[in-house]
Amino acid sequence: MRTHCFLVMVGVIGIGLSVSAATIDVTTTDPAIAADGQCSLTEAILNANDDAATHVDCAAGGGADTIELAPSETYVLDEVQVSFYGPNGLPRILSPITIEGNNSTIRRAVGAPAFRIMVVSDTGVVILNDLTLEGGDSGSTYCGGALLNAFGSATLNHTTVTGSKAPAGGGICNSSGPMTLTDCVVSSNTGSTGEGGGLLSIDDVGTPTVNIERTTVVNNTAPAGGGIATYDTEMVISDSTISGNTAFSDSGYAMCGGVGVSRGTTMINRSTVSGNSAESLVTLSGFGGGICVIDNTTTISNSTISGNEARGATTTGSATTGRGGGIMALGGAWGVPPSVDTRLIIEDSTIYANSAETYGGGISANRYAGEMAVEVELRNTIVAENYEGGGAVLGNCVEETPATIASLDFNLADDSTCNLVGTDDLVVADAMLASLADNGGPTLTHLPEAGSPVIDMGDTDCPWMDQRRYRRSTDGNGDGLAGCDCGAVEYDSYPLPVAFEHEALEAVDE
Repeated sequence: MRTHCFLVMVGVIGIGLSVSAATIDVTTTDPAIAADGQCSLTEAILNANDDAATHVDCAAGGGADTIELAPSETYVLDEVQVSFYGPNGLPRILSPITIEGNNSTIRRAVGAPAFRIMVVSDTGVVILNDLTLEGGDSGSTYCGGALLNAFGSATLNHTTVTGSKAPAGGGICNSSGPMTLTDCVVSSNTGSTGEGGGLLSIDDVGTPTVNIERTTVVNNTAPAGGGIATYDTEMVISDSTISGNTAFSDSGYAMCGGVGVSRGTTMINRSTVSGNSAESLVTLSGFGGGICVIDNTTTISNSTISGNEARGATTTGSATTGRGGGIMALGGAWGVPPSVDTRLIIEDSTIYANSAETYGGGISANRYAGEMAVEVELRNTIVAENYEGGGAVLGNCVEETPATIASLDFNLADDSTCNLVGTDDLVVADAMLASLADNGGPTLTHLPEAGSPVIDMGDTDCPWMDQRRYRRSTDGNGDGLAGCDCGAVEYDSYPLPVAFEHEALEAVDE
């Protein structure tokens, strides 16, 4: 599964700033270097890198500079400026630079040679605010169709990355650096031969960190990790939506439609992973329609995994395809014995209406190679209406010995496949959840219907807030006693007062 977009090691050096920061106003949408009295985006970046007036049409750079784009303009790039891990349409980011986009777009021209939009080098620190990067194409080598962070640091705020492609990391590639996305959209990008249609994070010289908040990752495509793929990365996803992404192949593997994580650690909090798919037309593939956890420790809390599909090569008759419609926990995926356990903890969450071509409509746990443990633990979680065998029968969970799925109590399912043997676990005929909808908060959720058995049946030791940031532990069944509901959403609740929200978030996310 791992791509060959490995990046050459570049030594990290310290950044010593001895000059005052400057603001450089870009005064023309033409990105070319020209002695025309107008400051272009290319000239502005070079001045900021040099901390000088290298190009006299722009203000001199000085320290941590800010480049100001005109409001709501489009900057069209039509030629390669520099070759650095592949062709790039803008100069390398070599110093601390903030680009204030003011709702403008930087776009690769239709018919232009293949090049990505932007690359951040090891000494670079880039902050992108209110900007769109569109139509990048890194060509046949390396990763990051729109943005490559090559050992530097990248922060994206209110930024859209769309319509770009690369062999891997179709929209964004993060190599060994810190990266943060807040209030962003990553959409319609393609990893053509490898992993990470929307975003790929890899560990070339050190453990990268990725923090994704209030962000939508939608309609991206790759053979693996249609939305997001990570390797040896510490990633946190909060209050975000991963939806409509596809892992597809007609000649090889297809795994992890929404999110695929391999090694490292992952936390998914108050987020929805929905409508993603993994489909392969060959055997030994089509795993993890929503999420794959591979040789990794992942915690999913206050989240919804819904309507994802894993489809395999059914014409071959292979029982190894189309598994784990919602989630696949897998050890030794590549046939190479891993050195770490695969551990998935799912708390206060809803896994609903996912499907698998073969089995494990909701959750599949499998140790494919090696001796390390593969463990899935469920607490205060709904696993219901998940189907297997092409949607023919209920099939919420499947564990293949020695992989295990275990209950930590207070769970609810509508079949007996998830090993719910806890004192307060429930197996019922109908969880009584409404369709995925806007029930408040930043993400879509399944609201319990009146009279649902999930109401007030949950663990008393539950988070302060549900997925929507609504108050937990209300008297939803009218018996005079407040109780936590099972699953991601508290019935008959209300938004948590702002005064308590910060403390509640710290308690949930720690």
